[in-house]
Amino acid sequence: MSNIFESKFFKKLEKAGEKIGSNLAVNAIQGALMGSMGIIMVGAFFQLLVVIPSNFGWLSQESNIYVSLYGVYNLTMNLLSVWFVFQLGYNYARSLKLKPMTGALISTLNFLIVTTTGYRTLAMESLTTGFLGGTGLFIAILVGLSTVGIYNFTVKKNVIIKMPDVVPPFLSESFSSIIPLVLSVSLWLGISVGVQSMTNVTFPELFIGLISMPLSYLTGFGGMLVLGILGGLLWGFGIHGTMMIYVAIMPVMLEAVASNAAAYQAGGVDALVYYPVLLFTYVQVAGGTGNTIGAAIWGLKAKSEQINAVAKAGIIPGIFNINEPITFGYPVMYNPIMVIPYILNIVVAMVIGHLAYISGWNIPGYINVGSVMPIGLGEFLGTLSYRNTVTTLVIVVVTTLIWYPFMKLYDKQLYEKEQKEKLENN
Repeated sequence: MSNIFESKFFKKLEKAGEKIGSNLAVNAIQGALMGSMGIIMVGAFFQLLVVIPSNFGWLSQESNIYVSLYGVYNLTMNLLSVWFVFQLGYNYARSLKLKPMTGALISTLNFLIVTTTGYRTLAMESLTTGFLGGTGLFIAILVGLSTVGIYNFTVKKNVIIKMPDVVPPFLSESFSSIIPLVLSVSLWLGISVGVQSMTNVTFPELFIGLISMPLSYLTGFGGMLVLGILGGLLWGFGIHGTMMIYVAIMPVMLEAVASNAAAYQAGGVDALVYYPVLLFTYVQVAGGTGNTIGAAIWGLKAKSEQINAVAKAGIIPGIFNINEPITFGYPVMYNPIMVIPYILNIVVAMVIGHLAYISGWNIPGYINVGSVMPIGLGEFLGTLSYRNTVTTLVIVVVTTLIWYPFMKLYDKQLYEKEQKEKLENN
């Protein structure tokens, strides 16, 4: 195994990871991702707290307890991009030797301008919040980096309002942010209003619409592979790839399940049809998108304190196919060492699933299971067949093996970095 890590491929991969990780913008993105871990973990905990009891009929979705507990999920995961862009603005401004809190505040304001509507009414009675969660991550990155970039430009060119030294620092910082704030708000408000005036949709809606539009036609086996790879690749760049693709194929997938449900009522299991669109389930069947349960398992044995801590926090959510702790915590985004197995495991899982279907081993889904479930349980409940669970467990084993060499390489890289930092701090 040591020969693998000494190969040219892994050497180049390690250098690419180090080079990308040293970029200030990428560093700020990864810092914001890891900084969001606490919010993600709380959101995942409360999601499981309400979903499991409601699935078994122990808790009504109309009850005050359900609504109150789910409210925490709404304020964490469904506002994830807000918390993320705040940290991104803070981290990027700090790395550029600017006032970090100023960078955080103006980035957050611009993000809200771009992603919400309703604030332009005098009463501001309602705000759209659809892109404040995971679907708005790429918009958050775009807005955060550009806003701090404008802030950096004004400081370097000395285009800021300076106050006398006797003015308290917090007041001085507030005045120094006025010009970069006006410039960045003018830019993003202009883009937002311009796009909506010309297209009658918001900028984020246009962005997702342009990507999603052609995806709904890729419903064959080859098309599903393309969608799976694209979903993983988008995640690698900070775009919620799974959610974007779900927008395009969800109607087709629901139609396939409904058609199978009708066929089952008419003729039983033998009447069920394998729809390639159902293959998309295998993008996230073993720990969430990227099938990251293996990454969590190997992380429990990591030497790196960062990886080990994230793995401990992410293993339970991973069992319930919630991958955000691993994706954000390691992180996978903007990390070539982790993106490769992330995408590779999507392809491998989909191929195994396809073979299981065409061989007759898997039963095509005919029951819609629309919530997080432990690994293998959702596949059983959607088909009432133990065979589908067996297929999932096979995928868990195979994808875990694929994660191993990449996790070893990334663990080595982070461990050496952590040891170097400890020596420098002593």
